[in-house]
Amino acid sequence: MSDLINKGTQVECNERTRHYFNVLNHVLPKVENLFRSSSKLPDGLGVDHYINLFYRSVNALSLKYYFNGDERDESVERLTIQTDGSGFPTRKEFIFLDSIKKNIEKEQANYPSAEQLKEKILSHVMTKKEAPYALQKNLSYRLYLDWVESNDVFLPYNEPSWGLIESNEKTGRPTILMTWANFDHDRGIPTIYIMKAEVSRRDFEVEDFVDQHTDRLKQVIKDNTISAYKLLQIAKTIDGEFDDLHPVELKRVSLGPIYCSGITEHNDIIENVLKKVADTDDNWLFQWKVETLLSKGSEIKSRGILSSKQEVQIYDIPRHDAVCVDNGISNYAVCMIIPYRAYQALADSDQKALLSERKFVVGDDGELIRL
Repeated sequence: MSDLINKGTQVECNERTRHYFNVLNHVLPKVENLFRSSSKLPDGLGVDHYINLFYRSVNALSLKYYFNGDERDESVERLTIQTDGSGFPTRKEFIFLDSIKKNIEKEQANYPSAEQLKEKILSHVMTKKEAPYALQKNLSYRLYLDWVESNDVFLPYNEPSWGLIESNEKTGRPTILMTWANFDHDRGIPTIYIMKAEVSRRDFEVEDFVDQHTDRLKQVIKDNTISAYKLLQIAKTIDGEFDDLHPVELKRVSLGPIYCSGITEHNDIIENVLKKVADTDDNWLFQWKVETLLSKGSEIKSRGILSSKQEVQIYDIPRHDAVCVDNGISNYAVCMIIPYRAYQALADSDQKALLSERKFVVGDDGELIRL
């Protein structure tokens, strides 16, 4: 396992911490809306669902670390982010979220209620004329616990969900949609998978088929949810494991990195853009990548000399595209959301790599402009 699980840089200033969370809380709903508006998938089975879960996790962490920096107490745990990688909080935060979610009532019992803590803070300020830092930290942590209790959050691994969405007009086979996600420990980013698979059964038999193979299917998917694995490898593994399940489309959406001037570390290309707006609230850039693998047909292959035959998918890998060949995909897109001022700095630059990405610019009114 990568040491990114514990590696990162502490953010020790309240102002920088709050700016960082303000950026994430500003951009994530916009990315969520982009995916929702462009998707025809059922509620709860689209990329937007997982972005919303990640957004709720970020909200939880913003409460936990609201009083993040205070030089009076070096022992206090501070926000740790992967400044030289994804720009997100380290994976240990999501592991801790998972643990807290499972034991939330026990953890809440260790702290007074939020209302009780607010009363204690007010009393302390009135009598001692100073801000009670320890009580403030307890309040932010209690609010964090209450948020986690009342909200679903993004976990280190989010189990697959599925639904019956359509039937193939040519084959008559029903198609199921399966979605799952994880916080990838190698890259430190939320990664979302969407798979469409045809089932060699009649419509009314699909639910029984999935129920019958649920445990095995979940295990195969979990074992192959690794960023180092190419989509071609993942799809072929699933296709080979199940006689009646045929992955015809597999997507991987990698959210991030998030770049925020003064907090995250950037390569020269990003730095040359963001340094021009470093003193503004528009000093950030958010990227994501969508990889897609498509089937172009199937063939019957023998499992061995004396074995039965099995239908296997033939996947479309454009041989003229080195990126697709190297990554085992049919196509890909790299996108970004960038504030207008930062986009102006980008447009004035000669950063061809960034200029070639699919861009969504946040206007002064908060609306997204697609370029």
